[in-house]
Amino acid sequence: MRKRLFSKVATLTAAVAITAVTFPFTTLTAKAADDYSYLYAGLTWQEYWANEKVYQAGDASSSDILDSHQEYDTGAFDTVTRATTNHGLHRGSFQCTTVIDTEDGKTYDLAGWEVEGEGKDAITKMKLTDKIHKKKNTQEIENFTDLVKARYSARSMSERKVEKEKLDQILEVARLSPTACNLQRQRLKVVTSKEGIQKLRDCTPCHFKASTIIILSIEEDTKDSAMKGDDWYKFGLIDIGIVAEHMALKATELGIGSTIVGMMDADKVREMFAIPVTEHPVLLLPLGYPDEKGKPCILHASRLPINDTVTWA
Repeated sequence: MRKRLFSKVATLTAAVAITAVTFPFTTLTAKAADDYSYLYAGLTWQEYWANEKVYQAGDASSSDILDSHQEYDTGAFDTVTRATTNHGLHRGSFQCTTVIDTEDGKTYDLAGWEVEGEGKDAITKMKLTDKIHKKKNTQEIENFTDLVKARYSARSMSERKVEKEKLDQILEVARLSPTACNLQRQRLKVVTSKEGIQKLRDCTPCHFKASTIIILSIEEDTKDSAMKGDDWYKFGLIDIGIVAEHMALKATELGIGSTIVGMMDADKVREMFAIPVTEHPVLLLPLGYPDEKGKPCILHASRLPINDTVTWA
């Protein structure tokens, strides 16, 4: 059984907070959702049994006598097993894995519980692992290599909008991306309106029904810098590629699909969005939540052996 935090629920009687290894304690607030109507709360077994009015719910003692399942009696655990036999449930049915989904698109495993304070001031806190799961995918992301493996070109998106908070995180890694001479000449235009998306669909066949498309342009080097001649454009192309890759990886971490697109009518894009003549559109980055068709293509996992692409000197 998979326990998840959902909403449309009664107010919890005790404050529940969550924390991960790298995050401070924060209060977890349930929000209304259309597809669920109840909440799995974080309770100890004793608390759960007591709430269900199970006999001797607080008794966690055990004995050395084997029961009918040839297992040792564990007090209240056996009590709740016996109490639910009328429902056709065996004690093994109560084993579960708790998974916490957060609004920033990450998923955490429950590592344990901590109780601070006493009486009415007591606060139960969840201790979460910092393991990040890739949503809607069995692959877990535990390190950078896993993140790179998890990224793929999502060529079919659902109608679900990408949240502003997640777009802000994606744009922040673009801002932090390295650029030649640190000139930071990447210029990004974030298109989310229906009208803007339709304009871009007229400029490229590679929009993939994305709800958000980012236009990546290079600004000309009009200042006195270390660049010579048209080096600003040559190195700018490299910079834009780095920026796009950073954003695609961050999107993957947040459970958002992306595809780096170079096939577009750049002049038409400039005209449609009144992009200054000193900026040159180079790439598009459609972003969205992949639908059932937006899975990795058959060639995605095809990679040459490392000796075919790497030599040593």
